[in-house]
Amino acid sequence: MNTNIRDHILLVGLTIRVFSGVKTDRKVSEEITSANHATPGAGRFQKHILGKSALKGIGVIADAARAFHYERTLPGPLGKMGIISVAGYLNYTERLRDYAAAFEKEVAAFIDVYPTLIKEAKVALNGLFNEADYPPIDELAQQFQFKSTAAPFPTGNHWFPNLSDEIVASMKAEFGQSIATSVAEARNESFERARALVRATIEKLNAYAIDPDTGKLAGRRFHDTLVTNLRDFAESLPGLNIDGDPAFNALADDFRHAGAYEAAALRADPGIRTEVVKRAQSILDKLDSLAG
Repeated sequence: MNTNIRDHILLVGLTIRVFSGVKTDRKVSEEITSANHATPGAGRFQKHILGKSALKGIGVIADAARAFHYERTLPGPLGKMGIISVAGYLNYTERLRDYAAAFEKEVAAFIDVYPTLIKEAKVALNGLFNEADYPPIDELAQQFQFKSTAAPFPTGNHWFPNLSDEIVASMKAEFGQSIATSVAEARNESFERARALVRATIEKLNAYAIDPDTGKLAGRRFHDTLVTNLRDFAESLPGLNIDGDPAFNALADDFRHAGAYEAAALRADPGIRTEVVKRAQSILDKLDSLAG
């Protein structure tokens, strides 16, 4: 492992909060519990105060941003914050800004129609409608958040000065071992993600077949994401290469090469499928070699 690895990696975090649009109706919960002779508190009745689709657009972007953050980072030593290489950080932040802009746009559009949604909910919920369930617009805006953070990777050089040298030395040793373990686990995670993707590609292409007599599917179908996942991983790989291994970085070109054909071409031509399987197997062999 690169002895200066901590100089080449960062910790990054992503916090996204979305107004749920769901409220527990205590009155109805108590009525249902009583009507069914159940123990008080045995159940809760929850209602969608704005309809199920009102926040869908915001939720889709939030889920996509979280998935992107997961794909581009590795598990870090501080829980929610992930590890990314400095080489991959710029692309990560550029893409995250796009998600943030889309999120803010959807939130602004939602707030614009919020008064109308309340009027519609009053009709739809009828007796379940409660004006107190709806926060004022200024409070509502505060219930949405899209925030990214970055921090240097911890080094263990800062300790409480009033501790004995022996205790500080012990703490530093323990901390250093913890960080080394975290980095090693993160590196293994990057290799496992690559292996899992390549193995899935090989499995899905080998399982796909067309009956030559009927022209109908004779095996298992695969989705277009089989190709786009390879391309996306090629883009994310520099950020996952936390110890700056040139050989691991070079695999990005191999992933692009494996994802060069469109999904339609793979479905139509068994020769192309065979070629891509060979390319994927070559990546798998290189990964096994690099992992030692």
